[in-house]
Amino acid sequence: MDFLSNRSESAIRKEIRGIRDSYHHYWDLLAELLQNSRDAINRKKKTGANGPFFIHLEIDAGSNTVTVIDNGVGIPKGKLHEMLAPGGGDKDGSGNEVGEKGVGLTYAVFSGNNFSIESQVIGENAVIGRVSSAQSWLNDLPGSTRPIFLEDASVVGKSGQMKFPSVETGAPPAAYPLDSYTKITVGNITPPESDINIFLLTAQQLKVLIQTRTAIGVTSR
Repeated sequence: MDFLSNRSESAIRKEIRGIRDSYHHYWDLLAELLQNSRDAINRKKKTGANGPFFIHLEIDAGSNTVTVIDNGVGIPKGKLHEMLAPGGGDKDGSGNEVGEKGVGLTYAVFSGNNFSIESQVIGENAVIGRVSSAQSWLNDLPGSTRPIFLEDASVVGKSGQMKFPSVETGAPPAAYPLDSYTKITVGNITPPESDINIFLLTAQQLKVLIQTRTAIGVTSR
């Protein structure tokens, strides 16, 4: 899937670099992904769903990878192409959601070289796919090619529940429904040399960052 349309590469690079440059802080990727998860959960709550709801964050310093999973409303397959493209987000600008820029997925795709997404809305099969070498292409590195979204049509998606260890000693794992969900992974990220590297932060530093610089505010279940 060519989610960058048929425009020239120079024009697309210019637009995406403008999106990238509209973010200013080393924590922006975490903040963007987490606020999108919170918005997705709030949308699901408005449908009358009872939950329970979760947002799960993984940071792998060995491969410079960030993964965020939530059981919010999910992304319809028919909208994914639009949401990956520059300026094609699903924010309506009404002010009712945390994320209002509408370019978060584009920013996430081009923040690293291994982007993958898995998402499912209630009553539909999941859409699963990946984009490779997007950051290298954006930086116009030798040998990089125009990124495309490669869908894996062989995977149906999850069902049932996702379980996490309980915070109470001896208690059974906490289970969360997966009738709809989104999992986004951004890997092989090259942080700017002029800024703080989130993959070098301690667990305590990451905890404070999440509590004070993202839409989550809490780091416990």
